Amino acid sequence: MDNSDTTPKPFPLQGVIGIVSMSINELANASKHQLHCVEIRADLLLQAGNSAGELLDIVCEAKAQGLATLFTLWHPSRRGVFAGSENERVDISQGALDTGANVVDLEWDTQVAKQLLAQGEHLNLSYHDFKGIPTKSELSALTQSMSAISAVVRG
Repeated sequence: MDNSDTTPKPFPLQGVIGIVSMSINELANASKHQLHCVEIRADLLLQAGNSAGELLDIVCEAKAQGLATLFTLWHPSRRGVFAGSENERVDISQGALDTGANVVDLEWDTQVAKQLLAQGEHLNLSYHDFKGIPTKSELSALTQSMSAISAVVRG
């Protein structure tokens, strides 16, 4: 029997998203304000002295508190602060997904995103233009490029 379901699932993050960027203690604030989800800024948490293992503990604790999670580990070229290698970004992002993160947000044109997509992971592919807003034609081209990457790596 084929159990594959190709029906699109609703995006798991809704409403206001609290940001966890310093420590696991910030989860209590999200719960206090009855938020439904948090963005775990892994790059900022690492910079604040948390270990990769502690990042996964934060994902677990967020899940235990009933919070959906968006896990971000941004590269300095995208205004993130992650100082590790791309292989480390793959490992940490994969660990977050394996631990229960609902979504990992990665820059759309990176090797990390391509590798995780090739492994069948569901990602939020992000694009940031810190100089301006893309034109309609640029946005259309960007959408086609992002869709092509997803289709190519998934086969």
